Amino acid sequence: MNWIKLDATPSTNAYLKNLLEEVPVSEDTLVTTIAQTQGRGQRGTNWLSEKGKNLTMSYLHLPSGLGIDRQFEINMVVSLAVLEVLRSLGIPDLSVKWPNDILSSSFKIGGILIENQLKGRLISSAVVGLGLNVLQQDFPDLPYARSLVQCKPQDYNLESLAQSIAKAWQRGLEPLSRLPKQAILQQKYEGALYGLELWKTYQTMDGRVFKAQVKGVQPDGRLILCKSSGELMSFALKEIQLIRKA
Repeated sequence: MNWIKLDATPSTNAYLKNLLEEVPVSEDTLVTTIAQTQGRGQRGTNWLSEKGKNLTMSYLHLPSGLGIDRQFEINMVVSLAVLEVLRSLGIPDLSVKWPNDILSSSFKIGGILIENQLKGRLISSAVVGLGLNVLQQDFPDLPYARSLVQCKPQDYNLESLAQSIAKAWQRGLEPLSRLPKQAILQQKYEGALYGLELWKTYQTMDGRVFKAQVKGVQPDGRLILCKSSGELMSFALKEIQLIRKA
């Protein structure tokens, strides 16, 4: 594994994407930084991280012959691999808040941002970014944020954690291009979803508010919700939001 360790960078994802455009970059390149100043999350949000306290990393995967219709499989593999590593550390009650926020109980401990580059009908590269709260104790104005040390007090080594997660990603992503779609992958991901079969309140982008249960995901990653009437609906990332009480 080619590991690039930075003291500071605006974004590890942006750094890796720029590097990919400038020079040949080997498969399984990992970038970590002590301080990330402009980290990004889903929905265009910022990922704020206290210097030296959290894990901010990006990983390069170069699929071979993986079609663009299978992009969400990368999301599923990456999310499940993070859960695998955190379970080994004893982090309690882990789940994935669709599509790829990492929760312990109902608290957010990490977020994943995957940026795929396409060439025709194939995925030419995938830059996988992770922000994981590890040692930070204070999250101003973020009532649902927690860190690993708050969820499970123990010693955490950021570099060892980064290496474990990168290796788990490598194990999960490498076979994707060689194997057909696997139903078991989707089943595992759906089984890890936060709110599965539970009544939660959601809001659409046009302001409609309703209660529904998470039923699963479509192959393209759209979230499947079921209303009390039995009506099934599916939503893309920016079309629906979980409403949580302050």
